[in-house]
Formats: sequence, C-alpha cells, structure tokens
Amino acid sequence: MSDTNPTRYALRKHEVASALGICERKVHDLIKSGELPSFKVGRVVLIPIAGMQAFIASQVQTGGHA
Repeated sequence: MSDTNPTRYALRKHEVASALGICERKVHDLIKSGELPSFKVGRVVLIPIAGMQAFIASQVQTGGHA
C-alpha cells in the first residue's frame, strides 16, 4: 500500500529557510554554529524537523517584547 502523504522527519536547507522566513545562508550559519542540528545523506544536508522545532522553542522569549 502506498502512502500518499508520508511523514517527513527532516527538511532541506531551503525548506527550513522558507518555513522560518529567513535566507538559506542564515540556515547555513545556524548549522555551522551548532544552533541548528543537521546531518548529511550523500551531498544533501538535512535538518531534523524536531531539531528545527527545538531551535524555535529556544528562541521564543517569554514576557516583555522581542
């Protein structure tokens, strides 16, 4: 049976950039600094969705203004 909407566990850099509303270069910088986890499959750099969500949670400020 074919799943027409498979669960995704990781995104490419350009997909993360689009999801976060930032440029792909910033995603690269976040990966390089260790703030955003990633792994490679062949030449493709992938960012785990859970890692992206953890990054977002770490950036959320509580109280006050951003």
